[in-house]
Amino acid sequence: MKSIKRRLLLLFVVFVAAVAVYMGLEMRKTKTNDTVYTGIEEATFPLVWAQTAGREMNVMYPYTSQVGINAFFDSLTLLSDERQLELIVKGGSEVVKAISYEVRSASLEDLIENNEITDFTSKDKEVDMVIPISNLITKGNEYRLNVKLTFASGKEAHYYTRIAFGDQSMAGEMIALADDFSSKNLNSDQARDNSKYLETDQAADHSRLGEINLKADYESLAYHKMALEPVGDEDVRLLNFTGDMGEVELRRMVKRELGDGNNELYEIKENFTIKKGTQRLYMMDYNRQMTQVIKGVQSDINSTRVNAGITMPEKTAVLASADGNTTAFVADRDLFVVDGKNKVIKKIYSFRGEDDYSLQDNYDKHAIKILSCDNDGNVEFVVYGYMNRGGHEGALGISLNQYRAQDNSVNEHSFIPVNLSYEEIKEGMQKLSYLGENKMFYVQIADAVYGIDINSNDYTLVASGLVDYSYCVSPLGKRLAWQEGNREDGEKIIHFMNLDTGDKKEVRAEGDQNIRPEGFIDLDLIVGISKDSMSWNVNGMQKEVPCFAINIVDDDLSVQKHYERQGQYLTGIRTNEGRIHVDLLNQTGENTFEKVGEDTIVSTVQLEAQKNTKVVAYSDDRGTVYGLQFDHRYPSEDYKIEKPEKVSFDTSGKINLTIDKQNEKFVAIVHGGVVGSFDTASDAINRAYANMGSVRKKGKIVYLRAGTANTRNLKVPAEMAQSFLTARKEGKLLDLQGITLKESLYFVSQGIPVLTYSDGGAAIIIYGYDQTNISIYDIASQSTMKLGIGDAEKMFERSYNDFSCFFTFS
Repeated sequence: MKSIKRRLLLLFVVFVAAVAVYMGLEMRKTKTNDTVYTGIEEATFPLVWAQTAGREMNVMYPYTSQVGINAFFDSLTLLSDERQLELIVKGGSEVVKAISYEVRSASLEDLIENNEITDFTSKDKEVDMVIPISNLITKGNEYRLNVKLTFASGKEAHYYTRIAFGDQSMAGEMIALADDFSSKNLNSDQARDNSKYLETDQAADHSRLGEINLKADYESLAYHKMALEPVGDEDVRLLNFTGDMGEVELRRMVKRELGDGNNELYEIKENFTIKKGTQRLYMMDYNRQMTQVIKGVQSDINSTRVNAGITMPEKTAVLASADGNTTAFVADRDLFVVDGKNKVIKKIYSFRGEDDYSLQDNYDKHAIKILSCDNDGNVEFVVYGYMNRGGHEGALGISLNQYRAQDNSVNEHSFIPVNLSYEEIKEGMQKLSYLGENKMFYVQIADAVYGIDINSNDYTLVASGLVDYSYCVSPLGKRLAWQEGNREDGEKIIHFMNLDTGDKKEVRAEGDQNIRPEGFIDLDLIVGISKDSMSWNVNGMQKEVPCFAINIVDDDLSVQKHYERQGQYLTGIRTNEGRIHVDLLNQTGENTFEKVGEDTIVSTVQLEAQKNTKVVAYSDDRGTVYGLQFDHRYPSEDYKIEKPEKVSFDTSGKINLTIDKQNEKFVAIVHGGVVGSFDTASDAINRAYANMGSVRKKGKIVYLRAGTANTRNLKVPAEMAQSFLTARKEGKLLDLQGITLKESLYFVSQGIPVLTYSDGGAAIIIYGYDQTNISIYDIASQSTMKLGIGDAEKMFERSYNDFSCFFTFS
């Protein structure tokens, strides 16, 4: 009898446990419109805040691996003279067991400090710690701090910020100005106080709130008087600080209540460049981006479109199936599918959880790209960058996924860990990320292109060692061409690959000719042809050899068009909307040329447009807003809102690639994010300049537009003149050819004279400037003089803006 009771008791315990497990699983499901779905697992890691400049700020997110050099330009934490940094750990479900940290130089090459923190306090899921700062960390230099938390579960996470000594009080004043400016704009009456900062462009369209700057009018600065309410935690960040200049970023969520009980949710990101004056702070630059979060409720849909609301068109993407019945679209990092046949709209992938305001869920270092959408409603897509939550929480990489309409599920094919910054991954994805008809996914990561079979996860290295001028990709990513070798003047062979079929062919140069890929007109390759024996000398240095002809070839390598100008040469070959633009040169000497004009080659090729990529603008009470157009018209009231029943990472494979780091690239940084990596400093500077950005290499600042002083005069550089010329011949100067005079003055501002050339070929050194003139030293005549900035700009442009200077990266 006792034995039977024990068995019954055991069965009862098992039954209770099974019910508990079942209920636990059900608790992770959410019910919407009578449809049950399972979301991506909640984030488990905590966040870390720095206590600096009089507040908690510079929130650090968890990373599960060491991250490369070109990251975390959106976080500079200032250290006090007391050499202590207080950090606060908050949130998450993991329990902190151990803490360690390391400090490295900005280049990451030198380990400065590596210690454990044993004296930390825990209370109510918060952990406070103080990091002692070593005497090896010196003023005037930046470092990277990596705090590693080890949890009771055995998992680890890294938290990063740049650190440097600086005036926390002044930085605090700059942050307070930014915060006050931002808060006032949410109140239309208080926003009038901010009108004094505006430089309104009366001719501009002020109806769009997706992005504004100081050229906005009062109404757009005040959000067109929308009644917006801040929700959730504000994310306050210091991006750069020089003592008299600071870059501040504010991020917040706001909502607008609607009359029907629903509300609209928006992400707002604001960037400020603030400079210290003699009596007050000045706002040099301001940029605000506003993006509506699509909730997937009935009000988001009408009969012909999904209402994306306030956003920027580049933050959306649309792809429809061939029959038009299924439309996949991305809006603000969320992926949706509209099933027109069954009148269902589904949010099939998003890192946002039930808490719409979570900093971790809304961390914007990832993006989604749609690869294909078929007539059965299946969607192939890529999630790339930082994984906020789920099976790869805290990882950087590329996740290949498929949404299967038949069982309403998302399944991951494979995951590629990539320890580059999100922006570097994004740059490669934007250059090339294409799913061929052969089910091979082609992607550029750093300087290499890989092909990955999405069915087997087998992969191949297609091309490596790519530099800016040695390869090109067709507009829709269907063709790739790269030269055999990296000579800037071209090589004897170009590889030409059809990424739909995987077929690769070779374009070969004839005789003493060299060839190089110059771009595409749709699927046809533009081949520049130059002579092996020719050279072009500009101010004593070699420049890329000009072409004497262009061939346009198709997939079969048949020449569709040959372009040649008798007695003239071609350079600056570029394409735009099916047209090829070239600069025309006359040869003026054995190895010298002069630009004499431009020409345009008009192609008769019918350009293949991406089907069904319709983003339309319309107006409502918020101004100009955007919608994603359907191919068919459906009654909006018939739509059901659903989510997938399953998101699975269980069957995916991990693909470990050998990825070259980007240390040797010049990276352009705008508003704390890398916007491009370049082989030359001039290309990076030109990219950064328009948006008050900066350039770094090996972690070191090369250029900071906001750091250019109004005036600067150095010692007359007579003694260093010959060393300048010698270093130039030996290739030891930083080559800045192609930047503008105004951009070059940053280096003079930093105490670095700049070598350049007059339009007559005279070597001169710029050693000073003010608002109207520059001071120059003529090396040949050993004389000094002043030139008006306007006249100097024209003269240097005629000499190819050939600037250079001494600069070290150590």
